[in-house]
Amino acid sequence: MVKDDYIMRMIHEMIQAVLTLLLGRDTESKEEIVLPETTQDEEFQKLIHLVNEGRINDAENQLWDLLDKDQARHFQMALLFYDHLNDLEDDVLEAADFSREEVADGLVRVMKLYGYEDMARTFIL
Repeated sequence: MVKDDYIMRMIHEMIQAVLTLLLGRDTESKEEIVLPETTQDEEFQKLIHLVNEGRINDAENQLWDLLDKDQARHFQMALLFYDHLNDLEDDVLEAADFSREEVADGLVRVMKLYGYEDMARTFIL
């Protein structure tokens, strides 16, 4: 449990740092990251809907099908997607056959795709 809390905190802090430092986005709150242009995006909403149905693996697969390393919008979407997963309770993740470590691994993969692998290693690995 303590390990999961640490992982959750590191994931959230890394996402905030990336949005603030690399993308110049003010996350407004240390608790919740809100980027209306991304969170209200139809593609993002479809992913969140799948997550809320317990279909996290399907949602993650669809996210990876969408990602384009030349689109900052997709990078933001991926960051917010993994932040949303990170906010889920462990029992919700487990019921969907997903783990906290998979959240961290997915985020590291996204960071690597967009050229920020070293930053991911600093926070998570």
